Amino acid sequence: MKKLLTLVVCCSLSAPSFGVDWIRDRIYTSSSYGNLGINYELGYHYTDSIKISAGPVLKSVLFGGSLAELGFMAKLHYHHQFESTDITPYVTFGVGGGAKVSQPAQQDQQPDVEKFFSYQIGAGINLPLSERTNVFAGYKLHKFIIETGGKQYLVKKGSIIKVERLQAEEKEEVEINKVICVSNNGLSCSSNAVVKAEVLEQCRDKKIIIFKKKRRKNYRRKNGHRQYITVLRINEISLQK
Repeated sequence: MKKLLTLVVCCSLSAPSFGVDWIRDRIYTSSSYGNLGINYELGYHYTDSIKISAGPVLKSVLFGGSLAELGFMAKLHYHHQFESTDITPYVTFGVGGGAKVSQPAQQDQQPDVEKFFSYQIGAGINLPLSERTNVFAGYKLHKFIIETGGKQYLVKKGSIIKVERLQAEEKEEVEINKVICVSNNGLSCSSNAVVKAEVLEQCRDKKIIIFKKKRRKNYRRKNGHRQYITVLRINEISLQK
């Protein structure tokens, strides 16, 4: 009865992510659900406290022009065991990649596929129900990666970043619509996110030296380059539905 009550409390507090583990010897499978998708993992208990896992992630999208988002992620989990209770807190870290399939602009075209890299950091609690079954509930770190000038930047509100030069005046506000939102399952929601930033400065970056040499040819060339950059301060990150 005590375990059942604890399970109800855990699931009621774990809206972002909760799931079940099925264990056989040191091999286990795990199914979980979060506010952005479904996870299925196959893992191995390396020690009593450390386990590794890998598996696909799937999210069906009904808005923003996307058909589905899917990916693959490998994770490392650490569980801390207490002697006085069966409940064990855990932390997890994972890296992976994925793709978002979007509806084409015209019906006769192939669906658009956008690939991206993702990572995940999370924590929660684990509760054993039997020798072969555990339930867990937790929260995952929500991050944003924006893309501008062909590069990706990890940002949060208040971040100051240097990007390739943008056509904007100082103190002018710019919007960046190409956003990869890395959330509890590491999937993109770029079609629904907007980042608003203020231009702090238009300047040039530090000089880099390019040196070329060919052996036994008496060939040496030394050049310097200073890239034009724009310094931005992130003022707002919003998700549009």
